Parts: sequence; C-alpha cells; structure tokens
Amino acid sequence: MPVTTIRRCFLAAALAAAMTAFVAPATAERWAAPGDIRLRHDLQLLADYGIVKAPLTSWPVSWTEVARDVADASDEASLPAHIGAALARTRKAALDATRTGADVWHARIAGSEKPMVLRRFGDVPREEGEIEAGMHYTGEVFSVRLQATAVADPDDGKEVRPDGSYVNAALGNWNLSAGYVDKWWGPGWEGSLILSSNARPIPALTLERDLSDPFETRWLSWLGQWRFNVTFGQLESDRTDVPNAKFFASRLTWKPHQRLEIGISRSAQWCGDGRPC
Repeated sequence: MPVTTIRRCFLAAALAAAMTAFVAPATAERWAAPGDIRLRHDLQLLADYGIVKAPLTSWPVSWTEVARDVADASDEASLPAHIGAALARTRKAALDATRTGADVWHARIAGSEKPMVLRRFGDVPREEGEIEAGMHYTGEVFSVRLQATAVADPDDGKEVRPDGSYVNAALGNWNLSAGYVDKWWGPGWEGSLILSSNARPIPALTLERDLSDPFETRWLSWLGQWRFNVTFGQLESDRTDVPNAKFFASRLTWKPHQRLEIGISRSAQWCGDGRPC
C-alpha cells in the first residue's frame, strides 16, 4: 500500500476516534466570526424579515447586537415556520455567546483528504488534519480568547497556529482588539475581493463599533444602522514579494432601508523590507 494512502487512512482513523472522545461545549464569544453558514443564513432571514437590524456584510458580527435584536422580537406565534425556527436557533446561540464571567473551553478536530485551495464562507479545514483547543473568557469590559491549532502537512510550514486568539476591551460602544481574527468584508458567499477567511488571519489591531445604532442628529439619522471598522496588521516575514509589510483596511457599512445595505472598503499595504515607510 502506498505511503500516502497509509497516512490518509491513519489520519481518518485518528480523526474518527478523536471525534468520539471529545465533545466541545458552546463557546461564549464577543463576535460571531465568519465560518458558520447556518448562522449566516438565519441572520439573513431574520434581517430580511426586519427582526435583525444590524448590517451583515461585515464579519465578525457583534453578538451583543444580535442578542438584543432577537430578544426584542415579539408575536412569535404569527411568524412563518422557517422564520420562527431561525429565531429560536439564533436566540439559543446568542444566549450561549453572551454569557459573561466564566472560563469556557472548546475543542475541534477536522480533516480533509483534499483541502480546498480557495475556501468559501464556510469554516472548512485548511490542511489534511487539524486539532484545535482553546479557552475563552468574556467579562463586562475585557474578553480573551486563547487558541492553538496543530495541523498536518502545512503548506506554509507552520504546524502550530494561534489563529482565532485575541484580547478585546469594550470602550463604550467600541471594541478595541488585538489578535488573529478572521474577517469577511462584502456580501459574497464564495469569496471577497478585499478581506475573507480564505487566507489565514494576520496579527492586527482593530477598532470597530459594537452596536450599529443610528445617529441621533437629523442630519445623519437617514443613514440608519451603521458600522465602522478599521484595522492595522503585520504581514509575514517570509513573504516572497515584500517581507514584513504593514497592512491597513477600513470599512463603513450602513442601512438606509431594511432591504438596502451599502458598504465602502479601503485597504493598503506599505513599508516592508527594502521599501520606504
């Protein structure tokens, strides 16, 4: 039997055994990160029905706002069956995600015989085998997620990755975070031209609005719900084009109408080895 086949069989057996041994509890989170296709479907259904009011083309999405919107929904008996089911699932997820004052551990095991080179919105393995473990603490002001992923045969040579780790401080209606957080900017499901979770997240400092409440002044209230995000990151030192380049990106989204969302994005790279800052 070829070595490659033996390795894949061993990997599949190990993953199957591990999946039966580990059960990961629900994880409290400051945001809903890109990757959960069912959650995105549910949020879009609820947004189209007028229950979730926040802009949804910039991920991560604030769990605080989602929890508030679904808690305010009333007259559930009159909702269509598929909307009621989406509301119930989202309420359960929001309740788990917004718990505070507890250390929550989680574990995940995934594998793929042929990992996707170009990933879509769904959270699929980047490598043939992945084992992930971490913990999360959510407080009234500070939240921390420490996570490590061990991978088999990594394309970039990094067998242990801190992807998903971050520290965050809630500053009024703003979140200031530092870490390795996936972002997905744009309405697409297959990809994004500016930021997506196809590539691994880079270490970055991010400032973003938590609740998307409209402006109170009449001059800007017509914008409706709005979110703003700005991030500064550091690219890899082993790049073949320009090592150690800096990365900047910002995005503004607003909803002047329940069924209309507008987004503007801007990104840039500068500095790096051999280039001026």
